[in-house]
Amino acid sequence: MLLANQHLREIIYVFLMSKKHKIEFSSLCQLKFYTNETMNDTLKKIAEKENMSFNNVIVSCIQNSLDQIDLTKYEDSNEKINV
Repeated sequence: MLLANQHLREIIYVFLMSKKHKIEFSSLCQLKFYTNETMNDTLKKIAEKENMSFNNVIVSCIQNSLDQIDLTKYEDSNEKINV
């Protein structure tokens, strides 16, 4: 749990330090996931302060995390990962 909280803090830091960008969806996928109350409260505070929807904050955090990861090791030989 401690590592998850540290990772969340890093994600939020990257999110806050990056330029706020408009999220464009080429196709939508519905996801359902669970967080602890602390993470939920933190994401809600960010959404409020940044004048963004809760969903866009989550998507932005995920996008920023993916931007920091070397995704080439997850690609298979026939398909490049695009994010």
